[in-house]
Amino acid sequence: MVNVISVDEAHSYLSGALHRRVCDVQLGHGSFITMSFHSLVDSRDVDYFLWVYCTGWNLTSASKLLSASEDERTEIATSISALESSYLELITIDWPSMSMALAFSGGLTLTTASVFSMGYEHWMWKLPSSDWLVAGPGSTLSIETR
Repeated sequence: MVNVISVDEAHSYLSGALHRRVCDVQLGHGSFITMSFHSLVDSRDVDYFLWVYCTGWNLTSASKLLSASEDERTEIATSISALESSYLELITIDWPSMSMALAFSGGLTLTTASVFSMGYEHWMWKLPSSDWLVAGPGSTLSIETR
């Protein structure tokens, strides 16, 4: 089932991920990144999961570009480890580009930049309902059961 949603609805779906602790940050195939978000109440409670794929991205601190999606894998792995145990403070989704900015504690920001205008998704979040909030293809945002 696919249900197309607005950016405002997407922000509403993701509001529960705010102020959660980041854990299990992984570098996947190529420059794909995954991470989980734990509840502050119960560290075993993982309600949100983010998969960044088929998109460009960069990770910055308050004063420096730490890494970008086309860097060497060893550099990426080192820099994204800085996200581990930080807290998600803000999620901003830009329409129609489907770029997303995630602000974390410690002044870290992960920003995506869509590299495909059609044919590929950009990123997706697994929600507490086990549905997925999917960006793409193109400028589409949807809730999907997978």
